[in-house]
Amino acid sequence: EINNHKIILVKPLTFMNNSGVCLREIQDYYKIEKKNIFVFHDDLDLELGKIRCKNGGSSGGHNGIKSITTILGDDFNRIRIGIDHPGNKNYVDQHVLNDFSGEEKNIIEEFKLGYVPWQNNFYEELLKKSC
Repeated sequence: EINNHKIILVKPLTFMNNSGVCLREIQDYYKIEKKNIFVFHDDLDLELGKIRCKNGGSSGGHNGIKSITTILGDDFNRIRIGIDHPGNKNYVDQHVLNDFSGEEKNIIEEFKLGYVPWQNNFYEELLKKSC
């Protein structure tokens, strides 16, 4: 619970391409409205460590998001976390599956310090920055 808001953090044990199955089960079990669902995911089109929040939209080629939109529709909150594009589409698969380099890990650590979920105003900030 954060500031009297019940928070459920879920990391699906399904393959990423089946994330929607897990999310639907969680949504149904806890009776969660879509406006209260926040999906955190990587985004090739954002600079490493940048964050963007939005509601709805296409999957942008992200298979996990494609699974979720197929099962839930596209009206849910997305917290997009930049991982940069490798520059050549032939390297995308390898890029998203590889670990971060040392320098990239430093950038991600700085990012995490700015968006720590247990900060008092985290939930309110998400609501402001999202839909």
